[in-house]
Amino acid sequence: MKSKLISSFIALSLAAAPASVLADTINVNNGIINNGTMIVQFNDIKSDSWAYQAVTSMSERKVINGYEDGSFRPNNSISREEFAKMIAVTFSLDQPVTQAVYFSDVPATRWSFPYITAAKDYLTGYYPPKGKAFFDPSEPATREDVAAALVKIMELDTTNYSSRFTDENKISPQLKKYVNVAAEYNLITGYEDGTFKPLNSISRAEAAALLYRAIKSIGGSETPNEQSPNPSNQTIKTNPTGSSKTSNNGPNLWVDVVKEDTLPGGKPSILVKGETEPDATVTVNGEEVLVGFNGEFSTNIFVVEDGKYNIEVKSEYFGKTTAISKSIEFTILPPKLKLDKPDPQTTTYAEFVIWFEWVDQYDARPALYVNGEKRLYSLGGRRGNGEIYSGSVTVNLRNGENNYDLKLVDRYGKESATVTKVVYLK
Repeated sequence: MKSKLISSFIALSLAAAPASVLADTINVNNGIINNGTMIVQFNDIKSDSWAYQAVTSMSERKVINGYEDGSFRPNNSISREEFAKMIAVTFSLDQPVTQAVYFSDVPATRWSFPYITAAKDYLTGYYPPKGKAFFDPSEPATREDVAAALVKIMELDTTNYSSRFTDENKISPQLKKYVNVAAEYNLITGYEDGTFKPLNSISRAEAAALLYRAIKSIGGSETPNEQSPNPSNQTIKTNPTGSSKTSNNGPNLWVDVVKEDTLPGGKPSILVKGETEPDATVTVNGEEVLVGFNGEFSTNIFVVEDGKYNIEVKSEYFGKTTAISKSIEFTILPPKLKLDKPDPQTTTYAEFVIWFEWVDQYDARPALYVNGEKRLYSLGGRRGNGEIYSGSVTVNLRNGENNYDLKLVDRYGKESATVTKVVYLK
């Protein structure tokens, strides 16, 4: 499909505001907005904590969140499904466009389904000799799980490795190479007694720190002087997924482009985020965005149709410019519709209420069609963290068998699969 750039929405556009306004702070979702950048502050992570920088950075990138009471709970263990979401968001993994189920304990209706499916090649499930594959989503992520996932997703060479730990025999045989390579690259370390303790769980703070360390090593955050010699303004490939970097000894620049994890009913958007020099001027597709005191920036580009979107980020600092170009494929998922009671029903009343449920990330009230005719319907409650909507429509029955085909069409023209309700009137 031909690339089409949709005009961007530059969040918190205060570039022309007086300094006194920019200095103000506003409490938002347990964070603080300062100079247009979300600076996440938790009441149980002090600035001198070993994990402070990693937790703050990954929270601002929306990779990991805190709790409603303002805490982060750094020592709590992180589950396998939570870590799947973290790596899917951190590395911008493509989420599924179908409801194909890979693991018996991760149905398509589970909140973590798209993240687990996206990360299945890196944070793998379990495949018993007999029976169906399963993922164990609620179980804590282990140290060997995390080490293997990082090495796989970073495509590090595991051909040659040396054993590093005294409890090597406790590491799952198929994961030994990944654990040792992860240690070689300082992505994860062992304990002072020489052990790795592969089955120990990973805490929330450790998970944030591990991912922070990983993206710093591959995310284009190296200074131009550290790169191999290159002619000025030559394009340098920073990763194999449609990203390029151009620098003429310009400022440090790290950029990530991800599909925004929009709240149910929100608009589909692409989140562009990154880090550069604190006093640099940053533009995203030609529009200036605000840079926080620590050099971090973010903005959203709203989309209205499927396609490939090209993003160009430039950072200018003392007359020197660094530019990074990235592209991302975006697909607006259609509504997922199902009947509350799919089996045929029998009634003696001529008026009948059909209840149905749907999931639509980008439209809280899509249009309903019954037998090809657009119909008004009543909204019911919501469940599943607000992601599953329910509704009802009243139909008039004729004697005998009555068939009703229901379909939802959202505001982007995406249609759900048609479901059929059969009702018998005696």
